[in-house]
Amino acid sequence: MTLPSARFLAFICSVVYAIGLAYSYVNVVQPFYVYMGLQVNSKANLYEFLVIVSFASLLITLAPDKLDRPSSVLSFFVFFIVYMPAISVSYFSLAVHGDTYIKLFISLTLGVLVIFFVPRLKLKMVYVKGFSARQFWAIFGFLIVFLSVFVFSFYRLNINHLIQLQQLDALYDIREEYRATSSGIPGLIQYFFTWLIKIVAPFVVIIGLQIRKWYLVVSGVLFTILLFSISGHKSIFLSLFLIFGAWFFMRSNGGATFLRLSLFFFGLTTLGLALDYFGSSLINDVLVRRMLIIPGVLSGYYFEYYGVNEFAMLGYSVLGGLFDYSPGLTPPFIIGNEYFGRAEMSANVNFMASAYADFGVVGVILFSAVAAVLYRFLDMVALQKKISKTAALLVLMPSWALVDSTLLTVLATHGFVLLILIVVLLPRKDFVDR
Repeated sequence: MTLPSARFLAFICSVVYAIGLAYSYVNVVQPFYVYMGLQVNSKANLYEFLVIVSFASLLITLAPDKLDRPSSVLSFFVFFIVYMPAISVSYFSLAVHGDTYIKLFISLTLGVLVIFFVPRLKLKMVYVKGFSARQFWAIFGFLIVFLSVFVFSFYRLNINHLIQLQQLDALYDIREEYRATSSGIPGLIQYFFTWLIKIVAPFVVIIGLQIRKWYLVVSGVLFTILLFSISGHKSIFLSLFLIFGAWFFMRSNGGATFLRLSLFFFGLTTLGLALDYFGSSLINDVLVRRMLIIPGVLSGYYFEYYGVNEFAMLGYSVLGGLFDYSPGLTPPFIIGNEYFGRAEMSANVNFMASAYADFGVVGVILFSAVAAVLYRFLDMVALQKKISKTAALLVLMPSWALVDSTLLTVLATHGFVLLILIVVLLPRKDFVDR
């Protein structure tokens, strides 16, 4: 298939994908969760919606051809999991369109364009020598031991948790115990735990896959299971499916092209609707609703609330000394209380919508540019070391975190800075893409 034909088909799939998300929200999700305050805009116009999602889908013709380097992973997550759900779902979930939806559409479109085009900038090649394989593994081994000693000392891994994993209901007991333990330990230890989940364990699995060292793969999977037994969060297990799926996808004949990715999301929404029609809501509940539709709804809420209220200006965080944010709460808790009536609810959203909450349209463009530059830096380091595909796999977890976290949170809490350091220190010859 020629490139123009492939891009046209990807465009069609993206349009149908957006329509499927909107249909799922209006006919499946909203009726079931109406008690939470979800609503459908009675003045929504179908023809206007089709024009909007068609224009939004045109952006896929500007996307990278395939998933083969860190910046392409960012483009993939932003377009399919942040941009399209926000554009399609919020059109129906917002009570009133007007300026709110226009700002959302313009802001996110500009952010996507920045993320698509920054990696195309021709910059001077970054030369990083890195360590020898022996030096690197010594440092990485020390890192694993150091983090694990602190984590397992405070959380005190209980072998009974592994036995309880045979019962699905036991997950909720494990989560409650994890929350209770986390509330009484230093925040730094919680960071360490997240770094093990998001960076260290995936690194062991991915490197094992790339250099065909299956004992590393098995070790990484077992270590992930141990971490899962501490918190009971299903996302830890889903991360393994994401890693293995992306690895097989990238190794397939033709690679992980954006056409294939658009076909995947088109198929996902279609399958979810079909199964729901026949009485099975598994796909819609686990993947479509949680991963795509609700984040799209929250994006609209953020733009609606902060379109008429003061911007946070990071006054609740690193810029607290410069800006006084009068509500005294972080945006996720404000949105949780405002739209769901639950003061304890943290309605986390993607890094673009959270950037709008902080600095408006300028914030979306600025934080998109910062993210794009960081991924572009990883592109150049990986290209110089001939590990572009390996680096693309390594950024999967931090990229996934950007779907429901701020950029600053991903850099620190989710360990993206640690991952950048690891990629920089990787030996030049021992992890070459195969």
